[in-house]
Amino acid sequence: MPAPGTQYSLFESVEAIPVEGKAPESLGRRFSDYVVYVDESGDHSLTSIDKDYPIFVLAFCIFHKRHYAEKVIPAIEKLKFNYFGHDSVVLHENEICKQKGDFAFLTHLPTRNAFMASLTSIMEASNFIFISCVVDKARLSRGAGGPPNPYHIALGICLEALHGFLVEKVQEHVKTHVVVECRGRKEDEVARPVGLSYLRPQQPNQAFDILKKKLFCDGGRACVGQGYENVGLMIHPPRKAKSPDEPTEA
Repeated sequence: MPAPGTQYSLFESVEAIPVEGKAPESLGRRFSDYVVYVDESGDHSLTSIDKDYPIFVLAFCIFHKRHYAEKVIPAIEKLKFNYFGHDSVVLHENEICKQKGDFAFLTHLPTRNAFMASLTSIMEASNFIFISCVVDKARLSRGAGGPPNPYHIALGICLEALHGFLVEKVQEHVKTHVVVECRGRKEDEVARPVGLSYLRPQQPNQAFDILKKKLFCDGGRACVGQGYENVGLMIHPPRKAKSPDEPTEA
């Protein structure tokens, strides 16, 4: 019977260690239980702003390493083997939506419906914490003093929220890796649904409906899907209500 306060190892080859206090270096406790994957949507430019998508979105997906290795990756690999016969294809939202390249077979509606249902099922079943920041470039550029790069703004805001999560999990004393891959190699594709939700909140958005239940929020698991504004989902510049009876500024 394990002693009270014992933290089970991420993987069976590592011995369990006490959760109280900082783990001794001799036990190999250098890394946290979590890994963070970063996705982005939109560009950083403030000189040429796309009127149809005048925002930049950064998103952090925080996975418990054991869940990611034992549940998430195998589920994605099975999907790829089932539909492509191999696992080297990258799941790009743009190519999936436009049914081009490796995803041309999705022009067949029944196949597309089954494929999308499988993807949705994986997202719903995957346990991860979601943190995101939307930078409204049009509103930012109206300010004086030469605003900084939208990427730097969003990164700082997301890292601050990530630190709050790690403190909550008593993981702030060990190294957590934040993985930022070059565009074209990522298959998170979670930032764009956040951006579309901000720009067109009345438009149906199934992906965001799933993601908002995973946003870092006040109250923990008992309050999923609510209380995430300014906790797990941040808007910059902050929106301001003109008065108690008037709507919040977009």
